[in-house]
Amino acid sequence: MAYTVDFERTDRWLRVRVIGTSRDLDSTITAWRSIAAEIAREPPPALLVVSEVQGTALSMEQVETFMRALPGLGLESFRVAYVYPWAAGWPEVEAAEILALEAGFEARAFADEREARVWLQHGER
Repeated sequence: MAYTVDFERTDRWLRVRVIGTSRDLDSTITAWRSIAAEIAREPPPALLVVSEVQGTALSMEQVETFMRALPGLGLESFRVAYVYPWAAGWPEVEAAEILALEAGFEARAFADEREARVWLQHGER
């Protein structure tokens, strides 16, 4: 896998850092499978995923393929905040958020980790 996935547990959520120097579809799917395995091992109250992956965002076609790979991994029962701190690629990130909501996930994308934490803790359900 081209990414490193780091886990940090708190009493409120599992914070996941996804780190890499180049973004690609296979590594993205593998990273989320790793996240799914970790939450299956010890389910957290919520999931905070912070992307520190450099490089060009996934294409819209790749986003759709990625979203088709998520159902059945066990992520559906968790509130997921995804932090993507770069302006480039936001249309694709927003599309992924919409597709996730349509697929039954409780997920939101944020440019700022603080905002993501507030939503996880206090946001409307």
